[in-house]
Amino acid sequence: MKPLFLIPILLFFSSFAVAQTIYKDNMEFNFTQAWVWEYKNELIPENEFGHQGEMVVYFHPGLNYWLFNFESFGNSGEMFEWILGKPDGTYLIQAKDEFGKSIIWEEKLEFKEVKQIPEYYFETGQTKIFNQNELGFEPILGKEYQLNYEKTEEETCTYLAEFPQNFAPLYFFNQLNLGAKIPFNFPIDLPQNTLILEEETQTPNGRITMKLMMISNTEYQIDLNQK
Repeated sequence: MKPLFLIPILLFFSSFAVAQTIYKDNMEFNFTQAWVWEYKNELIPENEFGHQGEMVVYFHPGLNYWLFNFESFGNSGEMFEWILGKPDGTYLIQAKDEFGKSIIWEEKLEFKEVKQIPEYYFETGQTKIFNQNELGFEPILGKEYQLNYEKTEEETCTYLAEFPQNFAPLYFFNQLNLGAKIPFNFPIDLPQNTLILEEETQTPNGRITMKLMMISNTEYQIDLNQK
């Protein structure tokens, strides 16, 4: 029988070996889009991470992969170099160990399948245009929805749009059991191709807001051969 203290180590290296096997034929990924949201959370003190700022996430349109790095999770994930999210719920993670060596492993989430916008999202008939810039991407028309919570005094207004890609790896990111967290929580009760353009929640203690500012072309590459 293997000693119990060896089990976590063996599981880690087993996961690392799986990652090496899965990605051995494609060790480089080039992310060509940068998605930028701005946010403000009045419930968090001004000098703390998550109060206000911008969050950048990179996107690979050919594979529908999302890439998170320090521009996404800030100092909440100091040991993590990057985290790659796939539409099947797999996250490939590269981090530094205590000796400064890069290590890679996988985590897996089960994405809840939602086929349509829930009934408690009330469409108001109002619309707003987002992503109005000259960075090579079309403006996006968002529809306004209102959410009222029965057991709290909170009220949420959100703008949504259907979009031809899978946002589940982005929306479920904070469900990972990791120290790295993006600075606000996306709803996880929407269809995977529903783009959340803006959300504002009014609470008794202050407002929480987030908004998609832009989509732009970029070149951001990760290489699994570089350790």
